[in-house]
Parts: sequence; structure tokens; C-alpha cells
Amino acid sequence: MRYYIIIFVSLLVIIGCASESFVEFGANDDVLFDAPLGDITMRVLRIDVPEDGGYTTVWDRGKSIVVPLQTGGFESITDGPVSVIPGTYNHVRITVDSVCYETDSTVLLIDTVYIFDANAFTNLIIEDNGDISLVVNIVSTSWFDANTGTINGTPFDQAALRVYYE
Repeated sequence: MRYYIIIFVSLLVIIGCASESFVEFGANDDVLFDAPLGDITMRVLRIDVPEDGGYTTVWDRGKSIVVPLQTGGFESITDGPVSVIPGTYNHVRITVDSVCYETDSTVLLIDTVYIFDANAFTNLIIEDNGDISLVVNIVSTSWFDANTGTINGTPFDQAALRVYYE
């Protein structure tokens, strides 16, 4: 009987030690360009990652970020790492509720809740107890015309998810 109790307690300890990793999520437009084209300002509401055929929310605090057009860098969305389940990821889902184009004036582009996926070129492996930065490249050149200040096609079309290296 004592043997079964030890096995049961051991299983509880193992199950209770679920692994986790930490990811900081950010955004950029990752095209190096010399002329200033303005900024895309957006209020990010939530970040979801795929899990078991659905999605799990890993961050939902709501934050406005400014992404300079056609420049690299890392504009943090989560203001530091958030906990995620270790595994292989090939996309994340981002929810925003306002998107503006800002130069000398502000042009409202989206004023409702809008959800888009940022897809990775290859599977991204988040290791157990890992600490990594992932960047959502908004790829403005595929959906936004800075000359007219208008959206062409689908907003955030071809958004990419990548590992960010400083």
C-alpha cells in the first residue's frame, strides 16, 4: 500500500511541474529604407498561440505601440517575457482595435476589432525553460500605400513571425 502512495505522490509532483518557457513579443516592419515614411500606430489587445486545435491567450493587457514604417528594430508589445507552453509554433494570432498611419497628421485605417495571423517561414521551436524574443513583422509594403495613406487589399497581409536577434 505504501508503494502505491509513493507512486501516486510522485505522479502528482511530475504533473504539477508543467514546463513553461518565456517569450517577449514585439513588432517591426523590418525593411531597411532611408526615407522616413511615417509610423503605424496600433493598439494591440491580445496575442494568442495555437494549442490543441484552438488558441490560448498568452497576453491580453492592451497596449498602443508605434511601428516605424520600413525600418527594423523591436517595438515590444508585451513589455517583457510572457509564459508560453514549450513547443513548435508556426504562427501567432494578433488582435488589434485601432490602426493609424502617422506622419504630419494622423489617418485612421482601422477602427474596429481586427484579428490577423503572423506566419513563420519555418517552425519555431520554443524549448522548455527557454527565453526568446519573437517579432511580428507587419510587412506594410504588402498592404499599405504610404503615398496615399490607404490600405490596399487585406490589412497585415503577409505578416511574418520571426525570432528576433539583437
